[in-house]
Amino acid sequence: MRRGEKKVLVLGVGNVLLSDEGLGVKALEFLKRDYAIPRSVSLVDGGTGGLALLSVITGHDSLVIMDAVRSGSAPGTVVRLAGADQVRSGGYRVSSLHELGIEELLQASALEGCNPEIVIIGMEPEDTSAGLELSPRVRRGLPLMAGMVAEELRRLGVKVKRRCIEDEDNGQEKG
Repeated sequence: MRRGEKKVLVLGVGNVLLSDEGLGVKALEFLKRDYAIPRSVSLVDGGTGGLALLSVITGHDSLVIMDAVRSGSAPGTVVRLAGADQVRSGGYRVSSLHELGIEELLQASALEGCNPEIVIIGMEPEDTSAGLELSPRVRRGLPLMAGMVAEELRRLGVKVKRRCIEDEDNGQEKG
């Protein structure tokens, strides 16, 4: 990391055993696969880490969280929540079936004096019953979610590029 460069953390959270509840972790996997992101950005699978993630987020200037968010929108809708006040006490509900929710983690980080710039890129879940697969609507929304995270990283001054990936259906490249 260069001097003066922001320390950025992208954190994918959720329980992958509960279908769409694990979409933050699955979106992080998608982001890693489809985008070239510099090593200066920390990409962390936070799973259901709860308050154990406090040590992970400490020391970062910017925090981008990928998670299921109950916004009252149609399943698969991607939303951006920015700013500590909106994230910590907004009119949305981070779909937290984890031990402790993101709101509690961020409140604890503020008490510890850790106040990174916070953005949540979230998606409305459809199915949070037991299961390892995402619902079709949520699965179709992963490219949009990952693209929004890439845009957020660019806004923070990070050089992010979409990888050219061979299309499995017809052998053509997309990118």
